[in-house]
Amino acid sequence: MLDGDEVTAGSDPLVQDSDSDGLDDGDEAYIWRTDPTEVDTDGTDPLDPSDDLADRDSDGLTDYAEENIYGTDPDDDDSDDDGLSDGDEVALGTDPLDDDDGEEVDLGTDPLVADSDGGGLADGPEVEQGRDPLDPSDDLDPGSYSGGWSSCSTQPDVPTGFGTLVLLALVFVRRREVV
Repeated sequence: MLDGDEVTAGSDPLVQDSDSDGLDDGDEAYIWRTDPTEVDTDGTDPLDPSDDLADRDSDGLTDYAEENIYGTDPDDDDSDDDGLSDGDEVALGTDPLDDDDGEEVDLGTDPLVADSDGGGLADGPEVEQGRDPLDPSDDLDPGSYSGGWSSCSTQPDVPTGFGTLVLLALVFVRRREVV
């Protein structure tokens, strides 16, 4: 820290750590933005590890983790205002700074899985189309299925698409052999 800045801050330019808290005055002033003349400027005592577990907003994340790991606000339990607390989002594996996660939880869907009901259509398109993202039976319209075996109830197990072509080719080859 420059001597002039030390004098302005009230710290001792001849001492590397004016408040003897284990942080150099320069680091406190320029990196941590704490007061280099006060031992306890972040609400915790650097000589008492037990108070590093403080959680001012009661969201399940320590203030230290919010400030130094997640970048969330230690005084706001829901930094992105999406209805999920920062602690819940970290536990779910979602981004506590992305406000899109709360809608999934409100709907009862899983924000970590694209298709919560496993029906073949992602949650977002299901909601946009007025379908239930928790009901796999409404993911596909019966008339929109193409390929595989026919779902027509009047002709069960009738092959369609590529299977039909293979079957016809086998019948044709078999007839040529017989004739």
